[in-house]
Amino acid sequence: CVVLTDTDKEPVSSWLEREVQIRLPRGLQIELTGQRPRVSFKLEKRPAATEP
Repeated sequence: CVVLTDTDKEPVSSWLEREVQIRLPRGLQIELTGQRPRVSFKLEKRPAATEP
């Protein structure tokens, strides 16, 4: 998952970059090693939904 802050929810003209948080089920006895993945994204307002 990617956790958004309140400021992330505002449309911006540039790309945002966040670390991906990986949640593994308890009891698997495994852990994530290595570099955590990162994602770049841009939030834009959607057009208003129209009724048929």
